[in-house]
Amino acid sequence: SPTAPRAAAAPSTAEDGLQAVREVGAKALETVTVELREDREFMLAASRMCPLLDMLSYASEKLRGELYADREFMLRAIEEAGAAMLAHAAKGLRADLGFMMEASAVSSAAEAMQYASEELRMMLDDDDDEDD
Repeated sequence: SPTAPRAAAAPSTAEDGLQAVREVGAKALETVTVELREDREFMLAASRMCPLLDMLSYASEKLRGELYADREFMLRAIEEAGAAMLAHAAKGLRADLGFMMEASAVSSAAEAMQYASEELRMMLDDDDDEDD
């Protein structure tokens, strides 16, 4: 017996998923498999075809945690979406002076430094006090 016509299958390969993102934008990520939403390479490729924040909203929680700890990814996110992205950055990054200086360079320094770890802010305040 003939089967009833069914809705288009959810994209299950990375290639199909990226094609869907190319055609309809980030909303296509709703339809890709959980495995693809956990796949770092796939989601990073998707983020080059749609707004980064949109991609993040569909990424698995585990992948978001990995990306928030990734220096290069976070600098790109700050550049694209602003210093407020630092609220999501891993504590290790927010405690890293070099990273925070780079983040300040691609966004508002005053705003970026509000997200620095407490230890880093205290260290910087001590340096300021010694200059007096």
